[in-house]
Amino acid sequence: MNDYSTTLETQLNTMRTQISSSLEKARDQRNTLKRTNSRYITSNSILSALATLLAGMEGMIGNAQKRIYSELIFDR
Repeated sequence: MNDYSTTLETQLNTMRTQISSSLEKARDQRNTLKRTNSRYITSNSILSALATLLAGMEGMIGNAQKRIYSELIFDR
């Protein structure tokens, strides 16, 4: 082999190593983002359910208070 082909082979091997390393980093980042996304989705679902529950309770309490006040006013 001549010097040119040896240099070219070395450069190709270096590029392959860098590409493999970058691919591995990208896969690790993807997996991290998937876990984070799953946590956000779960948190979002739980908080949405709590917000709905609170809004429903507030509506029930508000209606009950209106009913009580209207009974107090009209029962006089």
